[in-house]
Amino acid sequence: MMQTPFLYTRAKSRGKTILRRKDYEKMLELSPGEMLVLLQDRDPLYKKLIESYSIYFSSYQLVDFISRHAPPQEVGEFHQMLRFIKTDNLVKGVFKALWTRYLINNIRVYFIGDVEKMNFEELIPWLYDTKPLNVDAMRYYYDRSLPYRMLKKAKLPKHVIDSIIDASKEGMLGEISFILYKYYLTLLVNYPSEITNILKRIEFNSLLLKIRHLGLSEEQVMNLFKDVDGELIKELKSKRDIHEGCCLIHSEAKDFLYHYKRKVNSIDAVIAYLLIKELQAINLRIVLKYKALGLTKEEAIRRLTFIR
Repeated sequence: MMQTPFLYTRAKSRGKTILRRKDYEKMLELSPGEMLVLLQDRDPLYKKLIESYSIYFSSYQLVDFISRHAPPQEVGEFHQMLRFIKTDNLVKGVFKALWTRYLINNIRVYFIGDVEKMNFEELIPWLYDTKPLNVDAMRYYYDRSLPYRMLKKAKLPKHVIDSIIDASKEGMLGEISFILYKYYLTLLVNYPSEITNILKRIEFNSLLLKIRHLGLSEEQVMNLFKDVDGELIKELKSKRDIHEGCCLIHSEAKDFLYHYKRKVNSIDAVIAYLLIKELQAINLRIVLKYKALGLTKEEAIRRLTFIR
């Protein structure tokens, strides 16, 4: 992929915002309010979100809010920078794939709420505030029951929209998720890079972990990836039994860190940084909620994905 020293320099300059093991261990001892103080001192984006939304949320809610809204905002900042540098469609496409993950999350949440007859306020903590489907837009479509218009706003292909609408009429949440996974994978296959291969592995393992919950068969999942990327199936089969240990998140974290530190001037290093910050957001939610999940500190630490 092309060399982008401008983007890479920005990503490297933000390396100090990446939390370390000692930071998480310290936060396990802190209250949500004390966590916010630590976070605002570490990251200017977190500080901006804290200052903008502190009047709307409790400290606990605000940490959760930051963890869900900071990742897409940071992707958006780097995506905007592409307008100011000479780049190619491959680079733009990878950023589109990153961005689409947040749109797909909002679409899934929309239909979960619709099928389960939930109030929109119950959905807000799970939504990303990302254009074109930010929280206000989602509220508009949800309150007026306009799923087709919502999907058109997301600029999904017509055949994908039609399939999702058909599945929604039957209340088939698993099928909706499967359709969205398939669409996202077709995006990734168009942008060959080491990072997008890691993203494909993430989606594969996520699907394997969720097959029972989504009402899917392992055969469906295997066939999807065989159609999209047969080489990925061969690679994963050669490394381990797919029935065991489906989550690769810790090894993926090492891959991201390798690209971030070693792939000088490469767009892969920029994307690796953004994915590291997304893992950081997941870690923040674990730290925030480990007591509610019934975890000991030792169990919480084992679940965290450390970027050393």
